[in-house]
Amino acid sequence: MEDVKELYAQDGWKINTVDSNFNKDICNHVCNTIGSVTSTERRYKAWWMPSNDGKFKVSSALEICRSREEYIEDISKILEKGLPFKVSFFVWRLWFRRIPIREVIFRRNIVKRVDCSCCNNSARENFSHLFFNCPSTQAVWKTFRNVAGLSFPINQLQQIMEEWLKADDSPKLKQLIKVVLDFITWEIRKRRNVMKHGGNMSTTSVILEIHRYLYLFTKSRYPWLKNIPQNWPLIVKYLEGYAPLTKTMVVRLSHPPMGVYKCKTDASYQFESGV
Repeated sequence: MEDVKELYAQDGWKINTVDSNFNKDICNHVCNTIGSVTSTERRYKAWWMPSNDGKFKVSSALEICRSREEYIEDISKILEKGLPFKVSFFVWRLWFRRIPIREVIFRRNIVKRVDCSCCNNSARENFSHLFFNCPSTQAVWKTFRNVAGLSFPINQLQQIMEEWLKADDSPKLKQLIKVVLDFITWEIRKRRNVMKHGGNMSTTSVILEIHRYLYLFTKSRYPWLKNIPQNWPLIVKYLEGYAPLTKTMVVRLSHPPMGVYKCKTDASYQFESGV
């Protein structure tokens, strides 16, 4: 096709020709937005597609820049209000696999080895191994999973998220369980970086640090709660047994004196009777 004139006749666009040469979006735009055209000898001109009249407008360009991407419901389930920004941003990067672990940078020819930095079995450091299948990582996951009364295989983040969110717990504990996933993956990543650069960080240190994060998050989310425990098992027990205090007051009505009648009505009686 060499000329636009091949796409339309005197009575309008040749729909079959347009469909066979262009994709669906362009076809809809040509038929619905541009509409009917008239033949002219003038040269072709640029047409700004976001506006109906084909003229460029700053407002239409701004709408294109401000348009949001499709809402991802799954990742919103593991992000909770009150998380440190560094943790939220890290979980977002982990969800989309934007973390520069050895497997990623090996494909870019930055490193020559892909051995895991956290274990001694020469396993390949990929996302599944580092965050879920490494022996030290498995120990961390099982510690927090067993305390919450959950039992499922630990293979990938999406699977863990689905199983953890099925936990039948109190409303306050359910919000806390969501952030456990974030703090665990954050500390696993931090331990990996420490050991990669020659340092040492034990699994016990990772668990204690997650306890500290959970305590601070609980204290920040529920500031009215007193004597919050500082480790995960006691926090779970504390929130499962928590019951808010209800204040009650006894109200007694006194009998009217002898010869006096007491009639109780609501406001509707005054409105209807005009009293």
